[in-house]
This record gives sequence, structure tokens and C-alpha cells, in this order.
Amino acid sequence: MAGLGWLFAWAKENGIELPLEENGSVDIQKLLELYDEWRKSNKSNGAERDSYFLPDEILPKSLSAKWANYEITLHNGKTAHFAEGSRLQNKEVFAGKGCKRKIDEEDRLVRVYGNPPGSWKKIKANAVLVDEDGEERQAEIHWYEADGGEKEEIKFKKWIT
Repeated sequence: MAGLGWLFAWAKENGIELPLEENGSVDIQKLLELYDEWRKSNKSNGAERDSYFLPDEILPKSLSAKWANYEITLHNGKTAHFAEGSRLQNKEVFAGKGCKRKIDEEDRLVRVYGNPPGSWKKIKANAVLVDEDGEERQAEIHWYEADGGEKEEIKFKKWIT
């Protein structure tokens, strides 16, 4: 069930009872259907919530023209980057599109990156970072992202382990 942590977190956050198969395991297909129904109803009624989860994201194992690894500044001034082939886990939108909390800097983001107002989200996730010394550690990171856009202004928040 790797990569489905967001789905279980969504169910817990929204009081959704996990559908079970006859053998007692979670019926993932049914749970995904419940999530799709919930998402459609939230879009149609314009409901905004405190936060919501996105699927985990698998990062490429090698750099390509489509994906370049980001340089992330740590609190000590050193830099780190994402561990190639790792995941962004527990991705949570906590401000901007679809949330009650608005992004204070949205006007600046629109001006700098050109995406339309109302399309921006502020997201946090757990990621494996590799520091300048080659050490891999789990960290919490935050960034801005517009619909269909790239990650902008990735910020290191804290080490998890």
C-alpha cells in the first residue's frame, strides 16, 4: 500500500469508514471510489476546507529536460536537493486553492510566475533530502504550486529524523 498514505489520511480526516473486503483487508478500489465521489461533491458545492491531501509523488531516478532537481537552502545556509527516485509523501495543501486560508503572497506569485490568481496552492510534504555532505535525511518542505505548474520557492522547514 505504498503511496496511499494520503488516502488513509483523507479518510481519517473526513470520518470515512474504511471499506473492507471479505478477508478483512481494506478495499482500496472502493476507497478510491469514495474519494472520487467526495472530491466531485466538494468541487460542485465550492466547499473550502482547512487542508486536503494529494497523492504521493515519485521523483525521477535521473534528471531530464522535463524535471530538474531543485536546490533547497537549509537553515545553516548549506544546500540540499531531493534524493533521486524517492517520494514526496503526505502532500498536504494547506493554503490557497480549495482551502479556507488564502496565500498572503498570491499577488506576488502571479506577478513573478504568471499563473492566474486563484490557481495557487501552498503545499507541504515529507521528502528525503541529500545535503552537501551526501547525507540523506527525511525533512518537511513547503512550496507554492499553480495548477499544472512547477514547484516554486521550495523551503526547508525541519528535519524529521
